[in-house]
Amino acid sequence: MMVLRLLRRLFPVVLKLALAAATLLAACWLVGRYWIGRSEPGTRTEPPGRFLTVDGRTVHIVERGEGPVVVLVHGIAGSSAEWPAGFVDVLAADHRTLAVDLLGMGFSDRDEALPYGLPLWSDQIAALLDELAITRADMVGRDLGAAVAATFAGRYPERTRRLVLVALRVPLVSDDEPPRLWWLRLPGLGELMMGRSARELRTLRGARDDATEATWKIPGTRSAVLSAVRADIDPDAFGTALRTIAAPTLVVHGRADVLVPIAAVSRWVPLIGSVVVHPLETIGHWPTDEAGETVTALVADFLRAGP
Repeated sequence: MMVLRLLRRLFPVVLKLALAAATLLAACWLVGRYWIGRSEPGTRTEPPGRFLTVDGRTVHIVERGEGPVVVLVHGIAGSSAEWPAGFVDVLAADHRTLAVDLLGMGFSDRDEALPYGLPLWSDQIAALLDELAITRADMVGRDLGAAVAATFAGRYPERTRRLVLVALRVPLVSDDEPPRLWWLRLPGLGELMMGRSARELRTLRGARDDATEATWKIPGTRSAVLSAVRADIDPDAFGTALRTIAAPTLVVHGRADVLVPIAAVSRWVPLIGSVVVHPLETIGHWPTDEAGETVTALVADFLRAGP
């Protein structure tokens, strides 16, 4: 009886707290959406590449060079502009490089109805190759783009010749995950944080990139990034994709990466059948910038090896 009395007394208090929390989050959502709208007036920056219609949606790509095809897939909140010029120059010397903007980012289409995540983006890559009449290609991805490339290689093993994963984003356990990711996933609070300033996008990326940041003014960018953060990476589907990768794979990761610790990556890469891991001492989440010459040489040599 005493327990029932206590529950009766606590219930109204808990209900009021829950209603207050819901009201606060709803207010955060409204303010956040307003701020997001003000942050995305559109951009006057000219796209550096060309547009293709892929499965009824506009996809932006930047092409360089001739030869075997290499697809470059950027990271979260990124764009085709994030690849260093020196890196692309070396690959384009004997490859046809295709740097793609994922749906929701760069200059590609945005649509809040799209299920942003690894399945959508890996299928986007497949449809892009179909549009360009490319049967098989090398895949190079960074951060979220590495997870997209790995998922593509697992879902389309016959279309992947070699695979390079730089600063691979993997499913994180609570001990590995930055607290800000949890806050961004909370409805209302995520919108408020994302709309307040560009800081959250820079934090997710781990660096500043003026060319890419120009595309953040395109309406729908922050909603797409929030959707990606909230969808996260499904551990079961990701594990299945890694196990079915048939292509020789190179993983390049910095030991000083705090966004995606190398210990977390080490739990996943053994699932890949043929993989070489190259850890980089003192390097963080942007190996292509922090150790540009080393990473460029590693990737170029790996892609040139074998059939």
